[in-house]
Parts: sequence; C-alpha cells; structure tokens
Amino acid sequence: MGGMNNPLFYIINATLISISILALLTNYTNKIRNPIETILIYFGVNSIIVLGTNNLIIEIVRLLDHYITNSYLLYNGYIGGFILFIIITLLEIPIIKLLEGKFK
Repeated sequence: MGGMNNPLFYIINATLISISILALLTNYTNKIRNPIETILIYFGVNSIIVLGTNNLIIEIVRLLDHYITNSYLLYNGYIGGFILFIIITLLEIPIIKLLEGKFK
C-alpha cells in the first residue's frame, strides 16, 4: 500500500489519482499531433481487447522462444525485451482488427 497505514485513505487516494489521469488523457486525446500519438490512442481505445489477449500472446511467444531459440529473448535483457514488445504488438493488431467493435 505504498507505506500508507490506512487502507481507506489508500483506496480514496488511488481512486482520485486514477480519475484525474483519465480526465487529463481524455482531454489530451482530442489533440492528435503525430503518428506515435495515433498508435497510442488506437491501442488505448481497444485496451479491453489488449488486456484480454496480452498474457496469452506473451506466454505463447515465450514458449516458442524457449523451444525454438533456447530462450534468446529472455537472456538478452533490454534488446530481447524490445524484440518481445515488437512481436507482441504486431500480433495484437490482427486480433484487434478481428474483435474491433464487438465490446462497445
């Protein structure tokens, strides 16, 4: 609980911070400036799909990495983590296209 001894204060604090972050980001997404922000907004709008499929994809990619390359991504630190991120992102895009609009 971050060093707070009062659980009620922690829950109230976490709720207010979450609401303020959502309010700030809602206003910010109306002002798209570059392609990176467009990608972030795309994944943000479809975050429920990403949330539901992300762990499954991570486990499948890690299993394939273990059996095919003997855990190359795991043992290469930041480079392996970045490659894993790119693979997961590329695998999420067709899943988002398939399920887009089904949860609205």
